[in-house]
Amino acid sequence: MRLGIFPESAIAKIKGKKVIWLHAVSVGEAQAVSTLVDQLKASYPNFRLVISTVTKTGNKIARKLARAEDLIIYSPLDIGFIVRAVVRLINPQALIVAETEIWPNLVAGLAKRKIPVILVNGRLSQGSFKGYKIIRCFLKGVLQRFSLFCMQTKEDAQKIIYLGADEDKVKVTGNMKFDVQLSALSYQPSVLGLNKEERLFIAGSTHRPEERIILEVYKQLIKNYPDLRLLIAPRHIERTQEIEKLVVKFGFKPQRVSKIGETTNSVLILDTIGQLKSLYAAADIVFIGGSLVRHGGQNPIEPAIFCKPILFGPYMFNFSDVAGVFLKRKAAIMVRDAQELENVSMKLLREPLLSERIGARTREVIQENRGATLRNMELIRGLLK
Repeated sequence: MRLGIFPESAIAKIKGKKVIWLHAVSVGEAQAVSTLVDQLKASYPNFRLVISTVTKTGNKIARKLARAEDLIIYSPLDIGFIVRAVVRLINPQALIVAETEIWPNLVAGLAKRKIPVILVNGRLSQGSFKGYKIIRCFLKGVLQRFSLFCMQTKEDAQKIIYLGADEDKVKVTGNMKFDVQLSALSYQPSVLGLNKEERLFIAGSTHRPEERIILEVYKQLIKNYPDLRLLIAPRHIERTQEIEKLVVKFGFKPQRVSKIGETTNSVLILDTIGQLKSLYAAADIVFIGGSLVRHGGQNPIEPAIFCKPILFGPYMFNFSDVAGVFLKRKAAIMVRDAQELENVSMKLLREPLLSERIGARTREVIQENRGATLRNMELIRGLLK
């Protein structure tokens, strides 16, 4: 499909149908548009959805969002003759792009056919903005072919306008990830083999060497709180075996969540895709990975939905706006190193009421920032035929 060649079964799904094409690169973007997908299904029940991704993990999430009659594809290579063929085949009423993915040939091909191109949940991290500034002269022509930009914050809106977007097409609508509903499939502690007395520390979306830091901290915490259990969810599950060996070095028994069974005195390792969001429901403390090392962190909204006390390191630059909201409201705690992570975790374990207060503040932050999906839908309706 990346070369624009579709099997007959795929073509049959969309032939003669009105189509809305959504593009979400990977897991984060696919999850971000989940509430929008629901709204599109409800508002346009006779339309077929085509959801394109770049990564395998994003593709798996997209398949969970789609109906049987919808089409999930890998995004075509952004080469002129390929995208022209794909655009003719899909012939969408609109292309909706999640966050800030800009494919020049695809955008040009759609614009020539007067098909609206809409950016939703738009954001520009410091790194991506710096990169885009280098090609600003080229980018301006591409951005001016977009029909609508629904940006997360005023800062994101200012950045996209600076890069060349028409100001009158840029709207600030918020972050759709705040609209994610509590999952009916959220996991209870018993599903992970935990008993009622045990508490759970989840380290989510970790990178090397954060697992080592987490295990060092955990080894100290269980001296005072032997009922504390640890679940490590690496950002890249192909590192599972590497983490298992590390867990053994620290004197613990590793247990993959996919093979959950008797887990006494074991460290859990999440080796599946798409479960972490629901597993946060079982946590007592959550650490956001990629933040004690210079990876830029991950989005803290998912654990916040379950009103959990959230910890993260100083490197949250990929989600600085969201992290800033939580810190300002004292709905999350920044820890600068292993020692602070240990000290803060110890305090939360010692003072359950403190955890509850932080959890209550996370709930308030979520409630105050909901509504982006509906705001985006109102604008999208104005462009769809």
